[in-house]
Amino acid sequence: MYPLFLTGVIGLGVYSLTLDQELTTLSLSGLFLPYWHYFLIGVLISHVLRGKPGANALLLGWIATEIGFLALGTIKSYPVAGIVFGLFIFCLWRWKDLDSLLADPVFQYLGTISYTLYLVHPDIGWKAISLGQDFFDGEMSTIASLLVFIMAFLLSMLGAHVLHVVFEKPSLWLCQQL
Repeated sequence: MYPLFLTGVIGLGVYSLTLDQELTTLSLSGLFLPYWHYFLIGVLISHVLRGKPGANALLLGWIATEIGFLALGTIKSYPVAGIVFGLFIFCLWRWKDLDSLLADPVFQYLGTISYTLYLVHPDIGWKAISLGQDFFDGEMSTIASLLVFIMAFLLSMLGAHVLHVVFEKPSLWLCQQL
């Protein structure tokens, strides 16, 4: 069953890469499929952490595939970020530093608000970036881009924190009372 699962997710990952690199097209817009290969990196890291057979080789092979698609196609920031972050997590795990890093209060807090952050980042972060681009008339230096990104990140974090405190935390408390 596991080999069948791997064949399916890797096949879907390759198709996702071809969509992201615009080698193939998808007639339905607005789906997650062109971005699924970013998620696949996390799935494969999960398999490494859980000790699945051949998971290390599979992850590193997939990272090589991602790099190959980037080298032969368009270099995009999302896959680069996914690859770098995926390798960072993998290296921390190999060096046995992952548990101590994730036990840090900052990472514990980020884990606590991560779902809320996931929900609000398009509406807050991307809108802030769009406003920043409008402010700079679309022509941003590296410093301006970095400042706009930091502003969008901080606003997204603030929005996630507020929604966590006002809605999510009381809801979790109420669920525990029932």
